[in-house]
Amino acid sequence: MTNPIVWYVDEDETQSRTYVNELRMLLPSSLDVQAIYPPFRTKEEYLFILKKPETACLVFDQRLKDTGMATYSGIELASYVRRVNSKIPIYILTNYARDDEEKEEFSDKSWSVEQIIDKGGLNRDEYAQEISSRILRHINVYEDILGEREAKFRSLLQKSVGSGLTENEQAEFDKLQFERSQVTLASELPEKQELDELIKVNSQLLDLLQQKEDK
Repeated sequence: MTNPIVWYVDEDETQSRTYVNELRMLLPSSLDVQAIYPPFRTKEEYLFILKKPETACLVFDQRLKDTGMATYSGIELASYVRRVNSKIPIYILTNYARDDEEKEEFSDKSWSVEQIIDKGGLNRDEYAQEISSRILRHINVYEDILGEREAKFRSLLQKSVGSGLTENEQAEFDKLQFERSQVTLASELPEKQELDELIKVNSQLLDLLQQKEDK
């Protein structure tokens, strides 16, 4: 069985190695910490990670634009991923959490991450332990959610080909199918299209599902 993966994205090769090692020391060996270096050209290219069932957590360096390899910051990438997957744990690593420019960007998009981690703070045992415990807790919750969703989907699928589903069960089944296909839908959008188009489609589909439940 493949171990759950924690992905770390950084634009600096040395920093990438450094913080992959930091995360490996911070987390139990049952979690596989892997680096993505260099960052992908577009945010859409990260969707393949979300399709992997072993993906358990994402950690992004904030200043991904610094070397010119990426056109997005860590928090911009996080907000993109969050719109596609509302449950996966996402963290930002930075030395500049108190920088005025960073604070402004974080204030607009902080909803998209579990926590903004201070790189320098990882040298302090108490802070490092706090971060480790938090990441593990969020991963466990995420895996429980995925497990419950999959079990419910399989149960409803079996019933649908047997005795059939009630209206409420059909609405729940449709919603679960939609959640399973969100990443695929996003990956099929042309790069030039904004994610807002996917969000609009999501909203329309969810409205239809809600109408079914209300009947």
